[in-house]
Amino acid sequence: MRFDFQNLNERSRRNNGSAIKHGRWWLYFGKNRSSLNCEWKWLSGNFGAEIDLASHDHAVMVSFCCLLFSVYLSLNHYPLERRLERLTKRKGEKYGNGRTIGIRIFDGAIWFDLWNDPMEWRSADPKWWHFNIRPADIVFGQHTYSERDLSTERAEIPMPEGCYPATIRFFESRWKRSRWPFAKKLVRADITPDTPIPFPGKGENSWDCGEDATHSMTTVADTALKATMAMTESVMRSRLKYGDKNWRPKAFDVA
Repeated sequence: MRFDFQNLNERSRRNNGSAIKHGRWWLYFGKNRSSLNCEWKWLSGNFGAEIDLASHDHAVMVSFCCLLFSVYLSLNHYPLERRLERLTKRKGEKYGNGRTIGIRIFDGAIWFDLWNDPMEWRSADPKWWHFNIRPADIVFGQHTYSERDLSTERAEIPMPEGCYPATIRFFESRWKRSRWPFAKKLVRADITPDTPIPFPGKGENSWDCGEDATHSMTTVADTALKATMAMTESVMRSRLKYGDKNWRPKAFDVA
């Protein structure tokens, strides 16, 4: 039998904080190198409770999170894991991925796992295995999206090798709930240069070693200056990522 402990509260690269805030321990026992593990964290920001069976290399894992703190308990015991895998695998499959049973709250929804396969989803899976409920949608109705054209302008996109003439379409995006009087609105811009703006290919395969190009983009902008600068910054990031700051296209002709 052996006991190990780790402090996960890294306040900085040199100094660790108290392990009471974030830490874990392992208790090893038995001939199969089985272990009982525990990890905890204060102020985790999560909310939910789950039981995992034969998943994530654990025989059983139990988690409980209530915003202020989270705790995870797991048992690693290979004979039990193999038995649970056989009980939880899909019909006709040789191996299984385990199952998850629990409830979580995040992204404005309540997520239910009643027999969820954590590693695989199939269209034929029963809906009750994994589903969510969004209280705001039930009370106020689901968001519906609509657009309204505002204007179209001509502009030039500045690049180190010259300017690229482009057409900019400004439009208003609107998200509205049927039973809520207020709508979320956002002015955006579709930018389409007359000539695609080049940047280096990724160079990961034989077919992307040459030049690539940006043909259009959509960004949050209510003026031509904001829209053109957003495209300039986007293309320059691609050039710096796949080339260098001095990279220029082999041919430049926007006439």
